[in-house]
Amino acid sequence: MKLMENQNFFTKDSKNFFLKEGEKTSLRLLPGGGAAQSYFRRKNKNYIVLLIFALLVAVFYGKALWNGFVHDDLSQIVDNPDIQSLKYLYKVITSCPWEHRVYGGCNALSYYRPTMTLSYILTWQISSGAWFFHLVNLLYFLTAGFLVFLLIKFLTKNFILSFLTALIFLINPVNSEVAIWPATVPDVTFTIFVLLSTIYFIKYRQNPIFKNLLLFFLFFFLGIISKEPAVLSPIIFVFLDLFYFKTPIKEIFNFGKIGSVLKTANGSSGGEDSSDLSMKQSQKTETNIGLQSDPWFIASRIKPYLAVFASLVIYFTMRKLVLGHFGGVTNQYYGVFTIQERIFAFITLFADYVLKFIKPFPLLLFYTYEKRSDFLSLKFISSFAIFFVFFAAFIFLLIKRKNLLALAFLWFFIFLVPVLFFITSVGENIFTERYLFSPSIAFSFLLSSAFLYFWRKLRYLRILWLITLILAVGTSFYIINKRIPDFKNNDTLYSVTIRDNPKAYTIYSDYGVYLGMDKKDWEGAEKAFKNLIKVNPQWFQISNVYSNVGDIYRMRGDLDGALEYYKKSAEAGYFGYGVYNNIGAIYVEKKDYLSALINFCKAVQVSPDVQKPQENFSRILPMIDSEYENNLQGLWNDITANSSYELSKDNVIEYLGRDCQGEQCLFGFSFMGKGNETILPSLILGLSKNKVFKTEPSFDPKTSRISLELDLKYKKEIIDFIFPTCEGKYFKVKADLNNNIQ
Repeated sequence: MKLMENQNFFTKDSKNFFLKEGEKTSLRLLPGGGAAQSYFRRKNKNYIVLLIFALLVAVFYGKALWNGFVHDDLSQIVDNPDIQSLKYLYKVITSCPWEHRVYGGCNALSYYRPTMTLSYILTWQISSGAWFFHLVNLLYFLTAGFLVFLLIKFLTKNFILSFLTALIFLINPVNSEVAIWPATVPDVTFTIFVLLSTIYFIKYRQNPIFKNLLLFFLFFFLGIISKEPAVLSPIIFVFLDLFYFKTPIKEIFNFGKIGSVLKTANGSSGGEDSSDLSMKQSQKTETNIGLQSDPWFIASRIKPYLAVFASLVIYFTMRKLVLGHFGGVTNQYYGVFTIQERIFAFITLFADYVLKFIKPFPLLLFYTYEKRSDFLSLKFISSFAIFFVFFAAFIFLLIKRKNLLALAFLWFFIFLVPVLFFITSVGENIFTERYLFSPSIAFSFLLSSAFLYFWRKLRYLRILWLITLILAVGTSFYIINKRIPDFKNNDTLYSVTIRDNPKAYTIYSDYGVYLGMDKKDWEGAEKAFKNLIKVNPQWFQISNVYSNVGDIYRMRGDLDGALEYYKKSAEAGYFGYGVYNNIGAIYVEKKDYLSALINFCKAVQVSPDVQKPQENFSRILPMIDSEYENNLQGLWNDITANSSYELSKDNVIEYLGRDCQGEQCLFGFSFMGKGNETILPSLILGLSKNKVFKTEPSFDPKTSRISLELDLKYKKEIIDFIFPTCEGKYFKVKADLNNNIQ
């Protein structure tokens, strides 16, 4: 059809088809034209930002690709069979980190982190090389930085502020440990999923469709199975509802209105039928105009919290089934904290973490903490001042309605507080840089906001601000690139840590184990262990150090030296069957079977479920029988004169009576030993008229009753009995079997 040249395409009512000046609409309603171009421009801008961040990570952290596996990498990756084959994929859900290394399995651990295991398994299938694990870790790190940019842009609609926040986050030296160490995968993945869940919480609030809700649920669940602090992220969601979206809390959790809506939907109340309700739903637009008073919208407000609740129920059920408990297991590294020591630690460590951003160096693998409770000390007073100022600033910002700045303070606190509260569950790492990875997002945002504030207010100093920023970037580059070689291998990492923190006793020990087990440098290992013994002989794990030195002597063939250090380990309170088993094995080599029996028995007592001590205990008994088969007097003499046995003066044996039938009598004794004292029935001997005889004993551990079967001829004699125990003691009892014990 040919159009007329002067045809007017607009009618008198055409103005109704145009937007009023300033009226907003959703981009999704405009698939073409300027809006589409704007949409793609923003997308392209995001890709450019991602490319810039990728180049930044490559320049700042690229050298880490040439590093090897260090410290926890060895246990979590290299020596972990559970991540090296897809046939163990089921263990992503059914196991826990360190299960393969810890006696007692998951029940003795505090961590349930399936995402970490899954990440390691999938990475290993592509390459087992350290470089590839470092590459994956850097990609995680880059992802976290880009998500920081997106979240801040969602919240502020300020591109420069978002970019600067992510920039500071990526180049912050405090975050370098997470970037260059594959063992920190839980810290970076949990941060990624917390950022994603927060982004999709905001998206759902802006556009409450099922897709956004589902992704929110998915990312929140992945966050809590990545690392435990993610459990606290709902506090962020509530804050956003209250102070960002300005939603009254009674409307967020208003089940009454939700119930009335559901009733209406079922046609059980009100005057609306289902068709009216469908029409009402269809009239909602993408712009959410009028939704503030729509009961369906009110109902949608609770859905993210229902998703949170469902996620937590699933998570804690899985955690209970795998670990056997909901919370953490107390670690004995620092022993038991009193209430006063807990309060002191909470305040002072919080202040130390805040100050770490102001003075990031020295950057250390291991920081030392000493328990204290002196509340009048300068340390506590200054720390409490920092704690007070922090929360005073948070409240001030809320009052002034600087809600995003207040959110930054809240973010910092809630993702740091788990390590401060569960102080007995984190082991030796009460203070460590990786715990600041997620809180550093808040620091980066606050610092960026301050920088832009002064940039606008003090225009005449912009050159100074720009120079300051350039110097900060350059300084960060220098610090980070100076640190990366420290993580090249355990030699460099442990040497640098000990140099910079002479009280890093755990690292002394780990260094010795590394030199001995991995490098077979027994001389270097012995030097490292003995150096630790010299530096701090009262260290709470010094028994392990003595045991390790004993292992070195044993491998050299120096049994006397090994025995000396194994005994020192036992005296220092060694916990475990290993040292007692090793002492027993050395006594077997020396043909001192009685002393071997004592130590194998102790090993069984410490770890009754472990097979090796049980086997050794069973093997030593026939060796003793064979040694003294025709020399019971020699057995008596060796027990009563052997340095491994000591006569106890405690009166813990009671004669209960006798039961004689035919030619045999059964004489009963009760044993009321202290603690874990255990009688060795096979070594119970009697001495009558200078003649040693062996009985047919039995022992009932439930009633602590010892029964001795003797020939009727002993019925009216006075007999000396000895009752050897696992503890290296023996009880000597003179019994008149015609009467009672004397």
